[in-house]
Amino acid sequence: MKKIKMVALALSICLGCAVKTPVYAQEYDQMLVEAEDLNGELPDGWIIDDMGNYSNLETGEYFKWVTNERGSVAKKFEFYIRYSVTSPKFIVDSTSVTIKSSAHLVDKYGVWHSKEGGFKYQIHFSAGLFGTNLNFNTEGKESGVINNLTKGGSYTIRIGTGESLPYDKDGDELYLEGNGTVTNN
Repeated sequence: MKKIKMVALALSICLGCAVKTPVYAQEYDQMLVEAEDLNGELPDGWIIDDMGNYSNLETGEYFKWVTNERGSVAKKFEFYIRYSVTSPKFIVDSTSVTIKSSAHLVDKYGVWHSKEGGFKYQIHFSAGLFGTNLNFNTEGKESGVINNLTKGGSYTIRIGTGESLPYDKDGDELYLEGNGTVTNN
């Protein structure tokens, strides 16, 4: 009986690790996960200030809240990333939101670069493990609606490139720089 309990415990631990490990192993270096999700630890180089803004002093990447809005706009944000970044949690006052975003490719000096057909990026809106992906393109301002939310619920957004960013003529990887809003409907 004792052996069965030990095997069951070992199997539970293995299954728990199998479910969690792939997410963190694959995305730990590429994604800024919330501090509380990693027991208060941020990936190397990342810091968070008391306003909930993330920045990486080594790469210059960041995610920041522009203002803490009242009324219909739940949040305004800006980002400058290579791969992806996840926001701190925030509250929405509606069962539906509209996310608008505009972004462009820039080099390390801030010079804009274009790509034929634009460059696709995603904004993932979630309350935990599951959420909704919205697809955007660097050509113009785009928007998407997310329904069936919990009014007063706590959510995050993850902005990601989904693929490697292109390189400039000198062989340096470009960054995705942009901004957006989350508006209560």
